[in-house]
Amino acid sequence: MMNFRFWGVLLLIGAVGFGACAFVVPGALAAFLICAITFALVGALFVGMHSVTKDVPKMTMRSSLERMAASTAFAAQTLQDMTGQGVGGAHSGIDPRSGTATVVAVTDTGMLVNFDPVVMIDLSVTVDGRDAYAVRLRQIVGKLNVARLVPGATLPVSVDAQDQYQVSIQWDETSGMRPTGLAG
Repeated sequence: MMNFRFWGVLLLIGAVGFGACAFVVPGALAAFLICAITFALVGALFVGMHSVTKDVPKMTMRSSLERMAASTAFAAQTLQDMTGQGVGGAHSGIDPRSGTATVVAVTDTGMLVNFDPVVMIDLSVTVDGRDAYAVRLRQIVGKLNVARLVPGATLPVSVDAQDQYQVSIQWDETSGMRPTGLAG
């Protein structure tokens, strides 16, 4: 960080030097006085800035990196929550169960992530032939999958065995929507 006091004092000393030269060199009186006044004003400004900023906490590279890391971790957690891929989610590898979900309602949140919409999806989930239960997901949906989200549509899901409300839609397993024309 710039040391305003050091540079301010240096400029004030320079102003005194220009003022002294103004009287030693008679032909350049106006030029030396203008330089002396300019140096004195800027020097006084720097000394004043030192007194204002001396109590401001210093920003260090470490504190900046710590704040950036905390922000990145928060953003990653938010993204995991929105996609259902959190540590305790269906993708965690803790005995996920396959099931089906019927789309009850879809609400656009107005948010986009990489130009893909973020939506609230109300589902009726059925796993292992048990009674259906309601789940609401906030999820990023690829543009190719948006058309599948109509009320009454059935989607394959993966459900965490330890928390039945950790549900992830298995977009790749949706029947009838296989890409064609790709060289294999």
